[in-house]
Amino acid sequence: MADPNFIAPITNPFGLTDVGFYAAPTFADIDGDGDLDAFVGNLDGNTQFYRNT
Repeated sequence: MADPNFIAPITNPFGLTDVGFYAAPTFADIDGDGDLDAFVGNLDGNTQFYRNT
């Protein structure tokens, strides 16, 4: 049996953002373009906005 080949793991293959503990997402059409945008709040009271383009 041949030895398997492995590659080094990729730490963040999808380019995701760490939004913190107890993230609470909500979605709404904030910019009025017909698609949903996202607000994500976390335990520390921080809020991040992601516009869907």
